[in-house]
Amino acid sequence: MGGANVYRALHLPADAGGEWLSAATLLGSAALLTSYGVAVDGLQVPVTAGALAALGGQTAVLVAGYLLYFALQRRAEPVTFSFMGYVSMLTGVLAGTLLFHEVLHWTTVPALGLILLSLKLVVSARTSPVPHGAVR
Repeated sequence: MGGANVYRALHLPADAGGEWLSAATLLGSAALLTSYGVAVDGLQVPVTAGALAALGGQTAVLVAGYLLYFALQRRAEPVTFSFMGYVSMLTGVLAGTLLFHEVLHWTTVPALGLILLSLKLVVSARTSPVPHGAVR
């Protein structure tokens, strides 16, 4: 994962906007999932107002998420950007617990604590001054 972030940081086209990258990513995912659904006859989605509203909501969240993802990728260094997956997972667990009343297993709490601690360490390392002669 870290190697991929370094590669992207070095070779991401400067003129490719987040909107185009987001659209290409989402269209590619939709094409692959639709092809798979057709191949296994798994497109049994009811076309109701509720299902279309849920699909529209998911689409809006995905578009916003990808726009933020590519904006962050342009601004963050590769190591900091590597934490994006952990932040997404942390946000998902928090949303599941608060919005959908999911019950966390006791082993999840220390894992979330370690993620928060590691994020704190990364942020504090970025904001602390580098001593004279030290290499960061």
